Amino acid sequence: MASALLKIFKFLMKIIILAGGEAARLQSVARGVPKPLVLIKGEAILTHIVLFFYAFGINDVGIIANKKEERFFRDWSKQFPNTTGQPEPTFFWENKRAGTFGCLREAKKWLYGSDFMVTNGDCLLDFDLERLYKFYKIQKRIVVLPLLRNIARGRYASVKKKNGVVKELEIKEVLEGNRVSAGPYLFRSSIFAYDNKKSNLNIEADIFPQLISQGEIVSIEISPSRCIDCGTVEGWKQAGVLW
Repeated sequence: MASALLKIFKFLMKIIILAGGEAARLQSVARGVPKPLVLIKGEAILTHIVLFFYAFGINDVGIIANKKEERFFRDWSKQFPNTTGQPEPTFFWENKRAGTFGCLREAKKWLYGSDFMVTNGDCLLDFDLERLYKFYKIQKRIVVLPLLRNIARGRYASVKKKNGVVKELEIKEVLEGNRVSAGPYLFRSSIFAYDNKKSNLNIEADIFPQLISQGEIVSIEISPSRCIDCGTVEGWKQAGVLW
């Protein structure tokens, strides 16, 4: 963990966790708690995600959440088991839902000039982040997608590529055991040039089609790896068994 590469992580890369999604498909489990705070094996999904990045020595973790749910996240923050010495995550609040890309505007000043990764607050991840970063550093494209093995059925991005360059990306139900894009996306700061200021702007639906047409998204298969979508009751139950 003390390698020179991991020190580079700390200074040149930031993490954004999108935690503002509604628990529409998880209401029977969530019972009013925001989806990222639903428990998996005694800890919030969000806790598992933050600790994953902390394990790689990353200091700068930001969480974008709905302002209406601030009290839940503040309570989570007080109980967060931070024994690693890293700073507490930085919170950014959405007063109005702006989409998975539009919400990044809340953190734009914090992200200024930095490479950063965006990941979903309802998806558990386990992969070689160091390998991904090495690949990213030799690429000149704006976006790198790690392709991970999904360990349970769920909704993920199915990717078609040629020579590593992404040609098509489709969000759909995918059976377990496939290589999918599960939502960590590694961005160069120049991604903000694609912000057209629409009030609701999404990464997959609005930003990626432009980048795909320009050949600006590349992917890499990471092995070993695993991911699981916890955004449904089925996924949540499977995570409790498989994670």
